Amino acid sequence: MCYEHVDEDGERRRIRVAEDVDPSEPDAIQEVERDGREFDAKVPELPPPGTGERYNDCGEESPLLMCPNCGEVTAVGRTCRRSRCPRCWQAWDFQRALDAGTAIEGERR
Repeated sequence: MCYEHVDEDGERRRIRVAEDVDPSEPDAIQEVERDGREFDAKVPELPPPGTGERYNDCGEESPLLMCPNCGEVTAVGRTCRRSRCPRCWQAWDFQRALDAGTAIEGERR
């Protein structure tokens, strides 16, 4: 793991901490030479979900649901689940959370 900090003199220093070594050992924490990389770069601004335009095929009626008792078919609007779609961004958000939760649960097991 590598990080930068500002010391008492106001100088930036880059420190490397070995993950596979006991921190009490002398080689566990070392000051390394700085290179051209910057670690405090800003995250790029992304457009908020749902602020784009609706896609052409979004919301088209399709016979997708059927009652298990009587067999009546119900038409519902198609969901594209795209992040920029003002109609479907919530479905996109839910699917992302579901995928992340599934991955975390898999790692936990």
